[in-house]
Amino acid sequence: KISNFTKTMERIEKIATDIEKSAISLKCGFNEEYIKLKLKECQLQYQFKLKEAAEEEEQKAIREQMREEQKAVREFERAIAKAQKEEQMYQDALEQAKKELQVANADEKDKLTLKIEQLEAKLKEAMENEGRAKSMAEQTRRGHVYVISNIGSFGENIYKIGMTRRLEPLDRVKELGDASVPFLFDVHAMIFSEDAPKLEKDLHKIFNNK
Repeated sequence: KISNFTKTMERIEKIATDIEKSAISLKCGFNEEYIKLKLKECQLQYQFKLKEAAEEEEQKAIREQMREEQKAVREFERAIAKAQKEEQMYQDALEQAKKELQVANADEKDKLTLKIEQLEAKLKEAMENEGRAKSMAEQTRRGHVYVISNIGSFGENIYKIGMTRRLEPLDRVKELGDASVPFLFDVHAMIFSEDAPKLEKDLHKIFNNK
């Protein structure tokens, strides 16, 4: 374990020393190179565990990012639906007020004219809200889906399908290589999509059994 690395190194030395003391009468002991190799093995295991923990943290961060993105998308979708509902409501009320204006008397016309102006202002606001929500939703969903592998770290025929919203998507791939594995990733595909989360999800579903 990462937490007991130092103690394990000390234990290897102690056990070797204790065994050699017990075997003095037999005039035998350990080859020094063998002890060095055992210590080296322990160091490599420690480094491997560190990389493994870093990869897990990286994957955890990616999953958290995906959850936040999905949450944001749902919020935008709700905002769009709300704006569209309000838009339709004001549109219907505006059409009704215009019909009433055509048959109204002089006193009623002033009130209806004011009502129409108010409804037009609310309709415009609802349309602007819908436009803003759609624009934000598009920005949230637009990105690149990448397919990468790392033979040196994970072996052959192991691929990672992920997504990024970076303006330079290869920066994300380089970041993954720098942070979590001892070798850089090979890029097999980099696909721009207006709906990157959906494309990534669809690809995960298609290749789930592989």
